Amino acid sequence: MTNIIRLNESINDYAARPVITALGEPDLAIRPSTYLAALGTSTNIDPTQILIDGRFGQTTNPAPFIGVGTGAMTVKSDANGAYLAMPQKGIRTGTVMSTRNDRGTFMAVKYRLNDIFSGSDRLFSVGQGTLATANFNVATLLDPKRMENLSGYSAPMDNLVHTLAIYSVPGTVYLFVGNKKYSAAFGSVTTPNDLTGVGINTRSFSDTPPNDLDLYNFELYLDVSLTEQQIIDYLKTL
Repeated sequence: MTNIIRLNESINDYAARPVITALGEPDLAIRPSTYLAALGTSTNIDPTQILIDGRFGQTTNPAPFIGVGTGAMTVKSDANGAYLAMPQKGIRTGTVMSTRNDRGTFMAVKYRLNDIFSGSDRLFSVGQGTLATANFNVATLLDPKRMENLSGYSAPMDNLVHTLAIYSVPGTVYLFVGNKKYSAAFGSVTTPNDLTGVGINTRSFSDTPPNDLDLYNFELYLDVSLTEQQIIDYLKTL
């Protein structure tokens, strides 16, 4: 189970909170267990209801998620925990978060991919497509059904729950899944400061057809410096 601490958890309202983890405070965190506790199981969630915990969620006017696709997003729970069922439904923020491209960006997700409906889409996407540290993705492909990342990672769809992390630093992107690490050279930093965003089951900055995704946990950390051991130890808690 993830070791996120959601501050003021005992306050009985449905609002974004600061969160603290072993890696510090994420800029954005999504915890479906919060929605399950507040709204109940099998509740349909509108993208504007998605709580953006973390630093970005505490700004005066955080941009809500934009919905993509024709499906419905539902809060559910199983033996692996609470999750957002997202069949043919994606959510994205647009490029609204300030970041420094000369520092690291870290994303951690716990998910299950149930089906892929079209090719060359995005399972997870960070950034606006420029060559910068806060720009990477996990892509889905249709024939055969699989997912891949430019770090050299490629895996078939297997309908199992997985934990995956990407750590992008100037010059290199690292992907961690299970007990394996993949890495590859990753272009150049075009500007020292930029805007980035998040796409889940779609791109962060434009609409691509969403697949059938179950999301158990999502965390994004901007402008960080982490060690490989920190990442490995943290993924064991998710």
